[in-house]
Amino acid sequence: MTGTFAADYHRDMNTSSDSPALTEIARKLTRQAAANGDIKGAQKLGWVEDFERVCLHVATSAEVNEDTRAIFWIRLHGVLCEIFDLSPELLKSIEASGYLSAAEMRLFYAARSAWTKLVEVLSDDEHVLADYMRQTQVHVLQAGYDLRPINKKGGELVGINDQRPIRSLGRRLTLAEVKQACARLGVWKKISERDYAVLIARKLAPFVTPFREAMERFNRPPNEPF
Repeated sequence: MTGTFAADYHRDMNTSSDSPALTEIARKLTRQAAANGDIKGAQKLGWVEDFERVCLHVATSAEVNEDTRAIFWIRLHGVLCEIFDLSPELLKSIEASGYLSAAEMRLFYAARSAWTKLVEVLSDDEHVLADYMRQTQVHVLQAGYDLRPINKKGGELVGINDQRPIRSLGRRLTLAEVKQACARLGVWKKISERDYAVLIARKLAPFVTPFREAMERFNRPPNEPF
């Protein structure tokens, strides 16, 4: 088991409890994570490869149609939120476990560093926009950007949820803050969605190939030469 899948393995391996039933559940999750590790690594690498292809096309092509932009927003969201969705505590746990060799840990941190450079090139407002544009491509309605009732189990209304989690920023914003972010960008008023896709793709373009290359090195089977 190599590559990014080690994180999934350790996420489950660190699930422990004094309860025999919960301990057995943790063992099952660990076995599943170990069995699926290579598959998950290949899936993540494939996602990154496809993102590179689409991002560079949007950044450089004179003609970028709606279908291509839809794929761009979806792939971008996955790269921002799902490739290295690891807490600092989990990172420390992986390193301390000794499961990955020193060489593998260097490749792991090199890939994560390449990902961090890509993520940080976007402003906070652009992270909000990327979240919103992804939702418009995969949901008929964007209910996550509406005020939502908070009910007790019996159905009693106890409050209103006016927040939206922006996973790539690691925090929740109020709906007013989300609207302010889009307004600052001038989306739909000063700049079209197409033009913003191109602008963001061009910002990311210098970083996508180094990221893909780092992911390939990290996910390469241990006996395969570089």
